[in-house]
Amino acid sequence: MAEVEEVSALIGEIYDAALDPALWPSAFENVCKFTGSSQVTLFSQDSVRNVASLHFSAGLEPEFRKLYEEKYCKINPIFPTMMFYDVEEAH
Repeated sequence: MAEVEEVSALIGEIYDAALDPALWPSAFENVCKFTGSSQVTLFSQDSVRNVASLHFSAGLEPEFRKLYEEKYCKINPIFPTMMFYDVEEAH
């Protein structure tokens, strides 16, 4: 399959998962395969309470998820800059 077709199929899979959360595990596994990554995560971070919520992931060990949620989200150096981007602007 050509790379353009792979990207198109992957985008379609992500859109489908947005409508049906049960499809996220498969979509994330395919994102890992396509990008050559060992792990992919969808999380949100609350700037008021300074907490992170990991919604879906692939390849993330449970102990590292717990560490991020409890410790590292509070010192994420990238997060404060995100407050200066427009709403719904992905980075």
